[in-house]
Amino acid sequence: MQRDHESVRTEYAGRLMQRTEESEERLSWSVEQRQAFTNERLAEFLEFARERSPWHRKRLDGVDLSTVTAQDMSALPTMNKHDLHESWDAIITDPELTHAVATRHLATLKDGFSFALDRYVVCATGGSTGFRSVIAVDADAFAEWVGLNMAHARSSRPPDLDLPEVPVQGRLTALNPVHMSGATSAILQGGIATMVTVPPSTPIADAVSILNEAQPDVLMSYGSMLHLMAVEALAGRLNIQPVLAANGGEPLLPETREIVRDAFGIGVRNLYGSTEAYFGESWRDSELLHLGDDTTVIELVDTDNQLVPPGTASAKLLITNLSNRLQPLIRYEITDEVTEAIINLDSDDPALHPPGPWSGRWIHPPQGRNDDRFTYDDTIVHPHVFRSQLAAVPAISEYQVTQTVDGAHIAAVVTDRIDAATLRDAVAAELGRVGLTNPAIEVETVDAIERHAETGKLRRFIRLA
Repeated sequence: MQRDHESVRTEYAGRLMQRTEESEERLSWSVEQRQAFTNERLAEFLEFARERSPWHRKRLDGVDLSTVTAQDMSALPTMNKHDLHESWDAIITDPELTHAVATRHLATLKDGFSFALDRYVVCATGGSTGFRSVIAVDADAFAEWVGLNMAHARSSRPPDLDLPEVPVQGRLTALNPVHMSGATSAILQGGIATMVTVPPSTPIADAVSILNEAQPDVLMSYGSMLHLMAVEALAGRLNIQPVLAANGGEPLLPETREIVRDAFGIGVRNLYGSTEAYFGESWRDSELLHLGDDTTVIELVDTDNQLVPPGTASAKLLITNLSNRLQPLIRYEITDEVTEAIINLDSDDPALHPPGPWSGRWIHPPQGRNDDRFTYDDTIVHPHVFRSQLAAVPAISEYQVTQTVDGAHIAAVVTDRIDAATLRDAVAAELGRVGLTNPAIEVETVDAIERHAETGKLRRFIRLA
């Protein structure tokens, strides 16, 4: 029997509020309570995946699942985006939802949001790496993804914060519901907030006009767009007074934190996740991110899939999303470089002693993927080599670095004149310090930098093909 859109949307919203309350309660649990809860969920999830997913049934055959815990997942095989693409129909646990059905459904979303087979959310991801993956979730998975995000936000909200019951949320994120942020806006519109979505492809003057009219209480955006809006506010063109700002979808750079505080007098809450799963969030505008590992098992591993200790940067993550039983992702590879924080509760250093009451694991804010590193013969260059110099030029509001055979091309959007020759020499000197001989650097000022067509994200670093 076909269900109408509004009844399904209501179901999703109702489950979201329930999951939010449950997640907020778990934030106060001890580490031992959270681990016991996670391991119980993990056991049920793995049994379900083996029973209902033909692909996982083959891969998990012969594995003693009773020995698997969130602390040791090594008995299980890993999977990646290529596996998901090639074996989509065999991974999914509802045989009615095939890759062909999901792809046809995605094509219809340009004209508005709807649920696949009248019950599922289907999104596409792959903006930063170029490899498109199709992700499907049911009401429970959606509610847990968004609910843990909301639980973190509600739990860390200052008690004296003046926020309306239904705030206006200015979202400088993807509008198209092909992307998770667009689907979330469509499902929750008018419930938890009045969503005013401004796609990053919108001309800056138009985006400023929309926000000036909407007067949002909350700004939710990619870090690069938050930066641009802060520039507009400091220039006197954007006249809004948000009481909260949140970053998601891109790394939150220190210079963005600083300029948002200068422009609006507020800090930036930092969210970390992907379409595949929600990972964690900061306590208010603090640096460290609290991992939501009661919902998603998150392994920080090296290139050989071996766990790395706290204080050591991982080569990637392996995630197991316990709430998505429709499309089980078990030890699924995410190519983010992440460092777990070494916690010292006796320290006054905020990078060692997280604020707030949440227990569990904390990480330092991810600054990119291992895909962002440039390799020149035997010399590996981390993105921070470029960032450290570009962030020192206040007039640069956006930039994109494209690797060349013997150096890099830097495209910069500027708010004032810059000394391109000095910047070029500074970047070249930094590259020389890490071992690159006679690097050739070009600096070009441009009016705008093209963003990903569907997500609106800015890809800052483009490796040589």
